[in-house]
Amino acid sequence: HAAADRFSPGKPVELDVAWTSAKPVIVTLSQREVELSSQRLDGAKHQGAHLSLDALAADGVLTATVWAEDGTPLAERLAEAAARRPHAIALASIDGEVTTAEMWRAARATASAIETAVPEGKTVACALPRTAIGAAVYFGCLMSNRLCFVLDAAHPPERNAGIASDPIVGAIVAGDEMAIPTPKPVLRMSDILASDGNGWRVAPAWDADAPAAIHFTSGSSGTPKGIVL
Repeated sequence: HAAADRFSPGKPVELDVAWTSAKPVIVTLSQREVELSSQRLDGAKHQGAHLSLDALAADGVLTATVWAEDGTPLAERLAEAAARRPHAIALASIDGEVTTAEMWRAARATASAIETAVPEGKTVACALPRTAIGAAVYFGCLMSNRLCFVLDAAHPPERNAGIASDPIVGAIVAGDEMAIPTPKPVLRMSDILASDGNGWRVAPAWDADAPAAIHFTSGSSGTPKGIVL
C-alpha cells in the first residue's frame, strides 16, 4: 500500500497511513529514493500510523510505504519478480544493467554451484567485482544456504587468501580476474554463469535467524575481525 503527495521544502510534513495486515510491518517515508524515516510496528496492535517530519530539504514527491513482514525468503521474492516482470531492471552499475530474469538466472546458478561444491557445515568465501552481475552472483551466494565470508576484491590477494584459508571455508566464488593464491577450489563467475541452475530450489527449512554472511574489518590493527550478519 503506498500513498504519495507533493510537499514544499522547508515546511513540516504530516501524513497518515493505514493498512489491514495483522503481521509486523515496516513503515518508511522516502523522497527521491532516499529513506527519511522508518519504524517497525506490530500490525496486530496498530492499523495505522501518523508520520511527521520537521521539514523537507527539497521539493519532490514524498512516498509513504508499508511493507508487511510475511517471512517469504528473498529468493522466492526474486523468482516471483522474474516471472512477473522479467525485463524490468533489477540492478544497474556503470558496467551495465541486469534484469530481474537475468538476476534470478545468475543467482540460482550460483546457489546451485555452491551447494554442489561446498558440503553442508562449510562456508563459501566470495570475492566478486563491484558490478551489477557481481551483485547478482553475491545474491546467489546468500541463497545457497551456506554461510558467506565476504572478501573485498580490492584488497591484496594475500589478505583475502589468509581469510579464505580458514578450515571452515569449502570453496571460493571469485571474479574471473581475481587472483587468490589458495589451494582451495575456486568457482569462477564465467563458469557459474554458463549454467542456468534450473534444478536449484529454495531450502525447505529456511532459518531466518541463522547467520547469512561475515564481513571483515581491514585488519590494520592485526588480524581482520569478522562481523556476522
